Amino acid sequence: MSVRVAVRCRPFNAREANDPSCQCIVSMQDNSTFLHVPTGDAGSLGVGSLAAGGGLGGGGAGGVTGSSSSEAVRQFTYDHSFWSHQPGHPNFASQSDVYACIGSEVLKDVLDGYNSCVFAYGQTG
Repeated sequence: MSVRVAVRCRPFNAREANDPSCQCIVSMQDNSTFLHVPTGDAGSLGVGSLAAGGGLGGGGAGGVTGSSSSEAVRQFTYDHSFWSHQPGHPNFASQSDVYACIGSEVLKDVLDGYNSCVFAYGQTG
């Protein structure tokens, strides 16, 4: 097994779910993840000149496109993109789905005597 990169979009926590101003700016399709950044908010989200055609720098492939004049869209492509934001959504990835796709293979490699590592970064529950 070589290095593989996966990203997972978590559901809103209780605070975010109860705040009507919170909106999900992430969408996923196959192994691509899209950030939909309102152009007026690009600076406050720490993405610098993204809305003006600049890049986020590093990670993923793709460019900045606009689906409307009030939004910049940035596409990133990974080995796996897991949508876990909305339980009940047809593309919802449960913990079991993520394990079946990534964890089971890592576990098999460990049991076969290979060194393996899963590195997880970000907010967890």
